[in-house]
Amino acid sequence: MKNVKVLVFPCGSEIGLEIHRALKYIRYVDLIGGTSVTDHSRVVYDKIIDNIPFVSEKNFIKKINEVIIKERIDFIIPAMDVVCYYLSKFSEKIHCKIVGHSYETNSICYEKKKTYEYLEEVVRTPKLFSNRNEIHDFPVFLKPNIGYGGIGTKIIHNKTELDNIQNLLDNLLIEFLPGKEYTVDCFTDRNGILLFSNVRERVRIKSGISVNTISVKLPKALEIARKINSKIDFCGAWFFQIKETFEKVLCLMEVAPRISGSSSINRLLGINLPLLSLHVTNDENVQITPNSLNTIEIDRAFDVRFIFEYDKIKNIYVDFDDCLMINKKVNYNLVAFLFKCINEKKKIILLTKHEGDLINSLKISRLENIFDKIIHINKNERKIDFISPMNSLFIDDSYSERKEVIEKLGVLSFSPDVIDGLIR
Repeated sequence: MKNVKVLVFPCGSEIGLEIHRALKYIRYVDLIGGTSVTDHSRVVYDKIIDNIPFVSEKNFIKKINEVIIKERIDFIIPAMDVVCYYLSKFSEKIHCKIVGHSYETNSICYEKKKTYEYLEEVVRTPKLFSNRNEIHDFPVFLKPNIGYGGIGTKIIHNKTELDNIQNLLDNLLIEFLPGKEYTVDCFTDRNGILLFSNVRERVRIKSGISVNTISVKLPKALEIARKINSKIDFCGAWFFQIKETFEKVLCLMEVAPRISGSSSINRLLGINLPLLSLHVTNDENVQITPNSLNTIEIDRAFDVRFIFEYDKIKNIYVDFDDCLMINKKVNYNLVAFLFKCINEKKKIILLTKHEGDLINSLKISRLENIFDKIIHINKNERKIDFISPMNSLFIDDSYSERKEVIEKLGVLSFSPDVIDGLIR
């Protein structure tokens, strides 16, 4: 593939953030984020196009095409169900290729009721109740016909709760599924062949996203993947979710024509689903050779990125002991930050009171070549006397040193615990 420009929209969704993680190191992909709102993507993506209208707005197609032309976008990767649906619906009006599936496929997957009706002859789907009077046993489950991430879902425990539901028009009442829940990540090539399917249990779920998930061997789930793939016309990455009934039968919950929020687990197997989807959209044949791993687990949490006047900083002063080296081990997160600064043409200065042979210590830790300047002072000298107050950042574990630098020089001073929030 030649060098391409790829717009991810909306880039701040969990899907958009995973696409960034999957593609940011691909040498021939120039990744650009597109967003309608201010969100976490601004501290993740190097380039953001903001104020893009929502897909439901009348001027969306006009505005997105203006972005495509101005930025010379080759591909759009939709990163939300509704965006997948709308972009596929109006694909002929969009001035670049869309990484995704056909409008027919998106239409089947967009509405849960349509999904169940389309697949009920090949896989177990949940029992649907057409009205309240059909329900005699509880609990039952309420979910939006169109939706994602568990938003609007609710367990109905009794008739009183059922009678209190105001809107059933846009919701489905289905049987309650009490058992284990699984996601099956899949990839289908441009010829309709299912090349990959990986089953994982959704162990811990937050806001509809499995923040802890473990790969499992579940042949019956793989058979469901083959049946769904034979029925729906896929091209690229997709996934489905299933859950056990009271009788331990696997029952379909949803099918989505995109990657899942925790599909990053597949990259450990060597399967980069967004990248593979990009290639098949470019009409290329692909091959998949997974790593052989028995069990994979992923655990996720909220991430932290700090926003401040970072661009003004030109000089980085950093300590060695208990900062770059902690308990005789290299602080690799700090080293990653320093290399980020090197890429940004910032000056890196080692300022240390290290006792002993500093050069030898640097060689042993393999850090001898990353500094523009090394300032080795004795324990009676003050670091403040060696720091330029202009456009500088001071990183040191010593509170007293940082206090003096802040109070007397007005220089921004961080302890090592801040560094994780500076890397992106």
